[in-house]
Amino acid sequence: MRRLVLHPTSELPGDTPVQEIRLPWSIRRTLADAGLKTVGDVRRVTNELKLNHGALDFIRTTLG
Repeated sequence: MRRLVLHPTSELPGDTPVQEIRLPWSIRRTLADAGLKTVGDVRRVTNELKLNHGALDFIRTTLG
């Protein structure tokens, strides 16, 4: 079965799996390394992630 790939948007529900969102490889890897599996997980800990300024801005802008 083919997995649906969603565009990142602040409208995504918190239970949306990160693996189903179209994200840059470097951000996807950082989120996976941090053990973050859902959009809600990402929203809760965005400020604590070790991301460069551009990646942090991307996540805040797209996922809320």
